[in-house]
Amino acid sequence: MIEVQAKIRKWGRSFGVVIPKEMVLKERLKENETVKLLIVKPTNALRGCLKSLKSLELFYKNNISVQHLHFLIKESLNFS
Repeated sequence: MIEVQAKIRKWGRSFGVVIPKEMVLKERLKENETVKLLIVKPTNALRGCLKSLKSLELFYKNNISVQHLHFLIKESLNFS
């Protein structure tokens, strides 16, 4: 399993994701091979885990520990 950050591009009336050549070679992917994609927008995780806080300012004012923030992130991503 690999993790790649890629841009979505429009191809005709569809959209596609380009897998970098280095990753294709590393994973030995072949043309027309089926792969499974996990689509995650990079900004959703932090926004979701902090939704219970009124603002980022409250995070600092209430001196929330890094461990608690880690817990909130894991909980919002359902990794607990």
